Parts: sequence; structure tokens; C-alpha cells
Amino acid sequence: FDSDNGSKMNIVITSNNMDYFKYFRLDSNDKGTFSITTQFPSNGTYRILTAFKPYDANEQRFTFFTQVGSQPPNVSIMSTSFRTTPEFIASKTVGEYRVRLEKSIYNASNIQDQELKFNISNAVTGKPVTTLNFLDNTRTYGDVILFDYIRNYFVIPLPITNPQITNGQGGPLLRFKLRENDKPILKGYYKVFFEFKPENEMLTADFIIQIL
Repeated sequence: FDSDNGSKMNIVITSNNMDYFKYFRLDSNDKGTFSITTQFPSNGTYRILTAFKPYDANEQRFTFFTQVGSQPPNVSIMSTSFRTTPEFIASKTVGEYRVRLEKSIYNASNIQDQELKFNISNAVTGKPVTTLNFLDNTRTYGDVILFDYIRNYFVIPLPITNPQITNGQGGPLLRFKLRENDKPILKGYYKVFFEFKPENEMLTADFIIQIL
């Protein structure tokens, strides 16, 4: 397998209502297989999206549905986030931290408007957070997944810069390319999941953006 973003296999798990999200970056074991261990938060339908790139070939993506509990998977459930024009929220509080997304509406045809910027601060004092650690098995302080629920399409934007403090930690600003394979992302509404790791705790903030 090739590795475009530092991982040979990317697995994204979401609940069908988009309230739950989990992202796994994997390398194969000595038998050439991939495996994960996880715990689902509740009964219900979940979708599992996989992305990988065989050596010297195009990226492959597959989606699976699984059911936790006794009911069969309900693949017709539509996330309420995409039934109508969504509400754009610029900042979210996660634990002791506030994450601010610079903007929520982007123009796919404008090369200057294809960058996601996240700013992390202390939720109480407003002080910029510069104690972000590298995510597990990566050299980045954050991960971003964009998910278009209607088209079952997701994007893993690559980081642009990782501001690093002298002690190896980073923050408060993290930037990501709003492009896929150096091409504009399809127009539409996207649920954005942003993962970051202050101290030794993995946290997730979610937003909704529109690409025109």
C-alpha cells in the first residue's frame, strides 16, 4: 500500500445521525492485514468508511453499514444536519477548550479560499493553547475529516503547517488544505470533524461548512 497522508489505511466510523465519530489511521501488521478495536457508544446503525491506496494505483474507497443491537441496519436515516439549510456555528467548546473555525462558507473556484483554519484557546481565560501534542502515529497536531452525508463522500484534508514550539508541542493555529488530490472539493454542505490532542487527551469538535 502507498501512504498519501501518513497512513496505509484510513477508517472512519460515524453513527447514522452523525452524532458519533471515530477516525483510525492504520498500518498493516506483519500479515498484511488491518484491524481495529473499538466500542460503540449505543445501539443503532453505523457506517464504516474505508480509504486506502494500493501501490501504483488509484485510491479505493468503500462504505459498509453495521448494526449494534438487534434491529437490522437502517441505511435510510438522514442526518438532520443536512435536511435543511444548516446553522453555521463558528466556535465550539470542548472540555476546557474553545475551538474556532475561521469561516463556514467557501468558494471552490477561488484558490485563495481553500484553507481551513482552526484556532484553539482556553474556554475560560481565552488564552491561546500552545500545548498540543502530535496525534498518535502522526507528525501532525490535528486531523480533519469532511463528510458529505448525502453523497456518502468524505475528504481527509492534509495539514498545511504545524506551528511548533521549542518543547515539541504546537498550537494555537492549525491549517488544512480544503482540497483533495490538489483539486477543488465538490460543492455542497459538509460535516467537519476536527480532532486535536491537548496534553494527552484526544478531543473532537464538529462544525458544518458550505462549499459554493
